Amino acid sequence: FKIYFLTNEEEWYHNLNKVKEYIINNKKRPSKESKINDEKRLGRWLSDQQTNYKNTRYCMKINVDIRKSWEEFKDEFKI
Repeated sequence: FKIYFLTNEEEWYHNLNKVKEYIINNKKRPSKESKINDEKRLGRWLSDQQTNYKNTRYCMKINVDIRKSWEEFKDEFKI
């Protein structure tokens, strides 16, 4: 039940790990246009993070660790 009581930061890292797992297993990025709900959710999350990073908004603005983790993810997965 812990997954239902995550902090915003924990949820962000959980989603990042799910996206990494998806990319590794499927050899592609999740699509926000997918008909598969899980893929679509991850695709939307990924798109939102790209926008937040580009515009330095929300968690990308207030949390240096999240921003650094995002930059490492971008470099690793060529996002």
